[in-house]
Amino acid sequence: MKRGLLVYNVNTDVIVDGRRQDMTSNGGTIWRYDHAASCKSSVYLFYDVSYYWLVLFLPISGHERFPSSDTIRADIVGQPSLLELSGSDVAVGDTVQFSATVKDTAGCDLDSANAGWSSDDPNIASVDASGVVRGESLGSTTIHASAASINASAPVIVYAQGNDQIALQNNISNDNAVVLLDGKQPSGCVNDGVYRGSTGVDVDNVLPSNSCSSEVVVMSNDNALEIVSPVSVWTEAAGDQLTVDLKDPLSLPLRIWSVHGDHQLVQQKAGADLVWANVAFGDSHAGIIFPAEFTDKTGDADPTKSYAYCNLHMDIIQDIGYEPGKLNVYYVDRVLQTSANAVGAWCGTFGMGGIILIENTAPISTLAHEVGHASSLQHVDAVDLDADGNPDFERWTNVMSTGSDPAITPTFTEGQAFRVNVNEISFLNAIGVRNGITRNCAVGEHNRTCPAVTLDLSND
Repeated sequence: MKRGLLVYNVNTDVIVDGRRQDMTSNGGTIWRYDHAASCKSSVYLFYDVSYYWLVLFLPISGHERFPSSDTIRADIVGQPSLLELSGSDVAVGDTVQFSATVKDTAGCDLDSANAGWSSDDPNIASVDASGVVRGESLGSTTIHASAASINASAPVIVYAQGNDQIALQNNISNDNAVVLLDGKQPSGCVNDGVYRGSTGVDVDNVLPSNSCSSEVVVMSNDNALEIVSPVSVWTEAAGDQLTVDLKDPLSLPLRIWSVHGDHQLVQQKAGADLVWANVAFGDSHAGIIFPAEFTDKTGDADPTKSYAYCNLHMDIIQDIGYEPGKLNVYYVDRVLQTSANAVGAWCGTFGMGGIILIENTAPISTLAHEVGHASSLQHVDAVDLDADGNPDFERWTNVMSTGSDPAITPTFTEGQAFRVNVNEISFLNAIGVRNGITRNCAVGEHNRTCPAVTLDLSND
């Protein structure tokens, strides 16, 4: 077996699956190799003199077995194309190893042992010849590396070890509020870091950064949701404090109309539904309450007309009544929508007000369910996983499931409560009840601006 033949300057960028690339070794021989193994530092090539092509063989079970003495072992060296620099932020007085990796045009790693290193400001972060970065003083600077005539750089923050604080003011019920943190910490970018507290929470030092999102969301049972984005107070030092001034809960007013049946019984039914809805939204830290007024229109309903369909909303408005700026909830003897089992319907916004239809015998959770639709929430029947991909999202106990059991304690998730508040199409924002940052978070969306709909802290 021939060994040690070094193959220089392989143009791996022209190699595609299913093809082989001719190579000229430093011995002048033409060889071929399989591109699938082009990232191996040592590959085995076989030269068949009859057909003038090479077949790639790899070691089998740790033994080098080859069908011919013409097989050689060759080191393939690609053309340097990219220098990747990696490292992390460092505390004052600590060190961290930065690494530089040279890659060829096919993305294969090449030797980068001879990289040169430098720092823009050694007084903040110094770097030695092997890429070890030391935090000298608070601040940020840039580390540079050079290898194979290619340069690369990476920012580094030198921070103090310790905590920052998010202080909460005017927490009405002094409840265990939910604080969601997006930001850069020594461990890296944090998305929806969860903290709980009534007057404030301590968080690991949050650093200034352009590469991570910077946001704090506070959710409380009896205060309106607050979003601070971006957060400008974070520095490299520990002890920074962000103060969030909590406001009164948002009031989403309802006008409840008795259309069919006995008004007193309908009012009792609607009152129970209303209590249920307030508990469901309150326990999810939505920060919304539903003040309601009741109107008896049972004597004005036209017996020749059906008020069971949303597309008959003009009959409802003309015959029964309608109040702009409110969710108008009509209790009727029957609701007929696309589903034969429908007991309620969110019909949409009309003239700065909304229309909901509910059957007089509907389950107690129906009002909360339809208010959820009015507030941009979708059904969660297809959602089985939580934000980490774990199958513990109890969707059948969720108010927005079409098969939820009203006998079970009503639940929304904090992910849903967030959408109720910030989604642009939520009734809160559509009629101007809420003024603040708006977004468009779909039911399955989870990213920097939208927590997972399955974010559920009801048991925490």
